[in-house]
Amino acid sequence: MASKSGKHPNLLYNGFSYHYERKGAEKIFWRCSKVKSFKCNGRLHTSENLPSDGSNVIVYSEIGVHTHGPDPVEIEVRVAQQEMKAAAASSSEPTAVIVSKMVSSVSRAAVGSMAKVSSCKRTVRRVRHVNLQGALVTPNSRCDLVLPQLFTSLQSGENFLAFNSGANLDRILMFTCAENLKFLQFSKSWFCDGTFKSSPSLFDQLFIIHAEFSGNVFPLVYALTPNRTKATYDAYFQLCCILIHIWNQIESCPTSSMRHASPSDKTFRPLFKEDASSTSSSAFGGKFKNYGKFMISISQTPILLS
Repeated sequence: MASKSGKHPNLLYNGFSYHYERKGAEKIFWRCSKVKSFKCNGRLHTSENLPSDGSNVIVYSEIGVHTHGPDPVEIEVRVAQQEMKAAAASSSEPTAVIVSKMVSSVSRAAVGSMAKVSSCKRTVRRVRHVNLQGALVTPNSRCDLVLPQLFTSLQSGENFLAFNSGANLDRILMFTCAENLKFLQFSKSWFCDGTFKSSPSLFDQLFIIHAEFSGNVFPLVYALTPNRTKATYDAYFQLCCILIHIWNQIESCPTSSMRHASPSDKTFRPLFKEDASSTSSSAFGGKFKNYGKFMISISQTPILLS
């Protein structure tokens, strides 16, 4: 496992933790991590080629006698913390989920020896901050925003940025995938909801379309919008229909009824009741009409689909 400095790995063996000391001609020398606190003289000699995950390490010999007993709880905590950091660096799961999984994977004794949950969350955020440095520079305006590949695709490699209106002040970014578009097309009702606290500072809101499927409602399309005008909502729904149309052309549908389903059959309504004075209320009500007009603009719409 990695050391705190990250320069050399640590070795966990028989309940003891060892620090990297030096590399010889044909082996690596390790010393007990308690060499200062317990003046421990325990040492290990291992093969020079170490597996990346630390498994199946060939131990040539154990040198000296430990002045303290093994501490399996400490070892368990350190392994769990290392796995938590690895998950923070590679996973897109929320911080609370990563910490919760770590806590639930260890024994009660290990939980009692762990740092506070708040400290674990700070560790996850710190790891992510270090890993993302340089990946995304905070722009001054929506025109300057450039999204690297890391923020435009799913873990499977599938493209998630479905639409980017380009470098302009009225910029709209839409995120969805082919599977979500399939559910969106086959659902009879679309529910709309906008949130402002979760939106990045450059955008006015995070607008989401949910759809009903098998008695449940799922969020399927996410958009970062510059404002809450009717024109923006109209453009958003227009783009959703265009994306579904494109997906329908490249994806075979299982039944003829699904094949002939059209986004014009959908009923739009807000997920939460809108205030009568809301500037966006008129964008939600009634049937979505004039779908044919939207298809005319397909060739003029910059769609970013993999």
